[in-house]
Amino acid sequence: MAHTVDVHNRIEGIARYLGSTFPTGSIDRYEDESRGIVGFRFIGAPHADVEFERGWLATLPSDEGGVAQEMHLHHVCAEINETPLGERVVFAEQGVRREPR
Repeated sequence: MAHTVDVHNRIEGIARYLGSTFPTGSIDRYEDESRGIVGFRFIGAPHADVEFERGWLATLPSDEGGVAQEMHLHHVCAEINETPLGERVVFAEQGVRREPR
């Protein structure tokens, strides 16, 4: 039987990490089940959207500190800052990519 990983704590950890790293705007969290992603849209701040594929989320530690460390190690904030407005940066098991919104 396949084992499914509960990614809720990981998603909450990412939300807190992004909120503390980019405190000048609001962040809207969304899910796109058809693409298998959880995304974050910055409101009131000039940043591109960031999305995480569920498979990638499952590789993260389940505790908030571990999630923050992985965000740092994967240069999530740098990737967000380097992504042009109107695009989104997507973290996937196959790597990081940019797509139009």
